[in-house]
Amino acid sequence: MFTEVSQEKNRIEHKTSKLLEGNFVIKKVDYDIIELIDVVDPDKYYEWGFWLRHMCYCIHGKDLSLKFPTMKPNRMISRALNKDLVPTINE
Repeated sequence: MFTEVSQEKNRIEHKTSKLLEGNFVIKKVDYDIIELIDVVDPDKYYEWGFWLRHMCYCIHGKDLSLKFPTMKPNRMISRALNKDLVPTINE
């Protein structure tokens, strides 16, 4: 299992390097690996809904951002996106 994950990670990193090579528009690509069940979890609606809808661009597979409406920034989104802020500062 670990070897398969390592191989997949290497494959993705290689494709990402090729994508960025000589590209003057896209400067960085990040990946968040998460299970679909977590993305559609109602308790994580504001976290993943806002993130996917407004901060990400689907480059492969099904575009999950379409499952969420356009959202205006609000307190619930702020709390969802910054839930680890205090522990990180305290650390």
